Amino acid sequence: MEKDITKKIKPFIIYSVPIILLIAVVAIFGVYKWNQGQGIININDAKLTSSKVMVVAQNDGTLTELLVNDGDKVEAGQVIAKMKVVVTPEQIEALQKAYEGDMEQARSIFEELLARQPYNLYALCGTHIGEERKQ
Repeated sequence: MEKDITKKIKPFIIYSVPIILLIAVVAIFGVYKWNQGQGIININDAKLTSSKVMVVAQNDGTLTELLVNDGDKVEAGQVIAKMKVVVTPEQIEALQKAYEGDMEQARSIFEELLARQPYNLYALCGTHIGEERKQ
């Protein structure tokens, strides 16, 4: 005689599948969090004894001499290397144009000041330019 066990096994199947899925999700989450924490070291009383600073040259050029070695202590403003700067004709032309523009601006400011106070040039320039106008 065969026994029908579907009534007995049906609740087991219905409840076991969600429980297995829940265990799998918890296990996957646990492995994820464990892997995330592998690269982290917590040191509460650590002291920083050195620091690395990015050094960038202001101009393009070729490094000709390195004045410090790896691991040397340096102070702010200390020269650490010497380089040969390559100046292009375009850079020279741009500097000349900037100089000419600045000189023109200085002339216009000076002329404006001269127009406002023509008799007080000594205070402005620090030298005696001419006699004051007689009134």
